[in-house]
Amino acid sequence: MEAIHLKTPLILSRTLSDRVGVRTYLKLDNLQPTGSFKVRGMGVATQRAKLEQDCISLVSSSGGNAGLATAYCGQQLGMHTTVVLPETATDLAKRKIASLGAEVVVRGGHWAESNAFAETLVEESRSSGGSKAVLIHPFDMPDLWEGHSTLVDEVREQLPEGVTPSAIFASVGGGGLLMGILQGVKRAGWREDVKVVPCETFGANALALSLERNERAEIAITSLAKSLGADKIGIEILAECLDGGYDIEPIVVTDEEAVGACLKFALDHGMLVEPACGASMAPLYYHGDRVRKLCGGGGEGRCIVVEVCGGGAFNSIEMLQGYASALGLDMNGNKA
Repeated sequence: MEAIHLKTPLILSRTLSDRVGVRTYLKLDNLQPTGSFKVRGMGVATQRAKLEQDCISLVSSSGGNAGLATAYCGQQLGMHTTVVLPETATDLAKRKIASLGAEVVVRGGHWAESNAFAETLVEESRSSGGSKAVLIHPFDMPDLWEGHSTLVDEVREQLPEGVTPSAIFASVGGGGLLMGILQGVKRAGWREDVKVVPCETFGANALALSLERNERAEIAITSLAKSLGADKIGIEILAECLDGGYDIEPIVVTDEEAVGACLKFALDHGMLVEPACGASMAPLYYHGDRVRKLCGGGGEGRCIVVEVCGGGAFNSIEMLQGYASALGLDMNGNKA
């Protein structure tokens, strides 16, 4: 079956390259049909659920982007879809998911409670002998990881011949995107040569704490980057990070830096993304010296790839202005 996701552009950002002193490429997954990378993994997972599990109903849980991607895939495949959202989900996210024909259920004060209710819906469906429902997890499914890994395959094809990135920057919530990138890096033969830089915000930094402690950490979500709001990393994902032989260097930024990066990115590139995506660009905008150091400098043959994961559930300039105002930022991403 033809892939549901699109092959997205990889562009050289002159602005960020000059700012950091290292050639910087942007993988524009914000241009996916739902506005985020999520459709890569959801496309593979939903197609396999339909073809291999004889599924006719999809159930997912998400603060926004994963639910939006599941709803889109369900629409494309002609499948009934239910998306369980936490009470913190925006009205915009609810409307966009419902506009794709999905049933929207609001349950739980945070994502973990929403996911538990989604699991209950699937169990009830199976026990009643009704329609065959399959749970599409937002980040912790092998099919998802396989779908997300395709972005590395594309990057490898799209970079100039003979060029291998020094580092790939990507935002991390529950870790599904990270796991896909690790699998893609391994498949490309880049595991020892490419530094993977997972980016989080303080208050949503479960991965960084887990790597620091060498064990799975559970946190209370306080960051406004709600799409990064998983209270712990998937077990298999963390194990792969700890034992997979990769060169991983996490970076944690502030909410101010994540929102500021969104504002600067909008000015530099004319595209609007959410703070969760801003986390992966904040190191380049605010911590250039550290970025140059971890890339080994800006010498010939060195480059950075930033996964612009997007944010289809967040595309309102008013929302971004509200965050900036609350954090004391002007619309250039600087302290007002």
